[in-house]
Amino acid sequence: MIALDHHKAARVGVAAVLAAAALAVAPLGHDVSFAHPSAVAAASGPVVRYGTYLGGSFSDMATAVAVDRFGNVYVTGSTMSPNFILRHAFQSRCGGCADGAYSGSGDAFVAKFSNKGTLIYSTYLGGRNDDAGTAITVDRSGNAFVVGTTSSPDFPTDHAIQRDNNGGTDAFLTELDPQGGVVFSTYLGGSDDDEAHAVTTDGHGRIYVAGSTMSTDFPVKGGVQATLKGHTNAWIAEFTRDGAALATARTSVVRATTRPTASRLTALGTPTPSARQHRTTSRSSARSSLRPTAVEVALSSPNSTRPAPPSRIAHRDC
Repeated sequence: MIALDHHKAARVGVAAVLAAAALAVAPLGHDVSFAHPSAVAAASGPVVRYGTYLGGSFSDMATAVAVDRFGNVYVTGSTMSPNFILRHAFQSRCGGCADGAYSGSGDAFVAKFSNKGTLIYSTYLGGRNDDAGTAITVDRSGNAFVVGTTSSPDFPTDHAIQRDNNGGTDAFLTELDPQGGVVFSTYLGGSDDDEAHAVTTDGHGRIYVAGSTMSTDFPVKGGVQATLKGHTNAWIAEFTRDGAALATARTSVVRATTRPTASRLTALGTPTPSARQHRTTSRSSARSSLRPTAVEVALSSPNSTRPAPPSRIAHRDC
């Protein structure tokens, strides 16, 4: 996945070592400042600004990357490592990781780097079962929006539209402020398996999420398709942060105007008979084939910096 900032600088998040360039990387566990290698450039190619491992002693995988208008880089994915690199972590313990042993499950993670490669924050995000971040975006204020999947009954929620896991695997949507504090975090799903695969925002405070569902009771509001057709359908949801203006899809709780509510929810799609089996097999295969650590590599970027506003929520340990 590739994201472009406002200066057209490309940054790439990958889960393997970039073999084409000789990268100098910081030692494992160095969580304050990462090494800056000498520029390595092809005759007409991009310049490598920095590259670093990001992970712990077990399997870690970066799945999505975003860049804000100041060149800061945001990464999400999944980790099975109880010693994943952390900084200013909202959640400092991996709920799904077994201490000192390979458990086969893990947590999502979210990390933010400056445009020079310095780690600003890095945190676990998950409960005691399996959780994974699948997509991330960032708004003009530097707030990061992360979506993914969770099978945990204790996934961290805050100002949630849906406070509980309704069964199987649910999607989640979490917003982090520029310092890594949680603004809101919510489940989204029905009684079967639901996943979120994409997220974006517009310039009017709205959040758009899309994914897949097997639930006949997936929360639907004002959509073009009211019922599940077949085994698996796609879904798309629009959220607004103006909580006073619209009721939520699943509850009557309306929070302050900075908190999200579901504006429109709809399920779309056609039958996919083998979707559950395929996804389970693919997930197991992906887990078993992961390399021990993830690598985040950024290509040339602007040198602008931006002071970060104070955190709106105290860091907490889940």
